[in-house]
Amino acid sequence: MLVYLAIVLLVLLAGIGDEEDATRQVALIWGTAIGLGIAHLFAFRLTAVVASGGRPSEEDLRTGLGVAAAVLLVAAVATVPYLFISDPVNASTGANLVLLAVIGAAGYGGARRADLSVPRSLLYTGIVLSAAAVVVAIKFLLAH
Repeated sequence: MLVYLAIVLLVLLAGIGDEEDATRQVALIWGTAIGLGIAHLFAFRLTAVVASGGRPSEEDLRTGLGVAAAVLLVAAVATVPYLFISDPVNASTGANLVLLAVIGAAGYGGARRADLSVPRSLLYTGIVLSAAAVVVAIKFLLAH
């Protein structure tokens, strides 16, 4: 969910550019994050109920809490630049960099957990960030 939401927010910020003031950009970030989180939790909960025959397991509930925490984390870190940068265009650029860092950290962390060496983990992170950039570009071009 971290990477998915970060990609969606990158596309959102690219689409609004400098058309909105900082307050509106922050509202769009949080509204999008919360909306996607609720939709994901709804779909996840429904799938868990169907797969379990009516009652989700404790693991399903923990996963749902993890999704909610991921949504809050990504939205919060994407908002941080707006607290320190008054110009909305520069704050949006800062938010983009933070979201790219989230994706990069997820890629690097996954590679290290898979016992890849540091150089291979960095290479993998570069590939992840490149793939994310392609996804953002395609999503942006299809939506705008």
